[in-house]
Amino acid sequence: MVRRLRARCASAEGDHALAEALLSEILEVAPASTDDEGQAATLLELGLVAERQGRLFDARDRYEKALRLDEVLAKT
Repeated sequence: MVRRLRARCASAEGDHALAEALLSEILEVAPASTDDEGQAATLLELGLVAERQGRLFDARDRYEKALRLDEVLAKT
């Protein structure tokens, strides 16, 4: 949670590299904890960071992964 907040702040300040690094760290831990909701939220944030950088294909990929996880969560 704290890392995600730090990443949001970094992104808002234009430090997209730091934001992406922090969010990527979260994703490394999320699968181990089977936190699908947290993983989906992190992928959404990574999509936003990529979109802000103009990396639209990366953004779309991350949004789609977040959406797939959200659909799985909705079924449970």
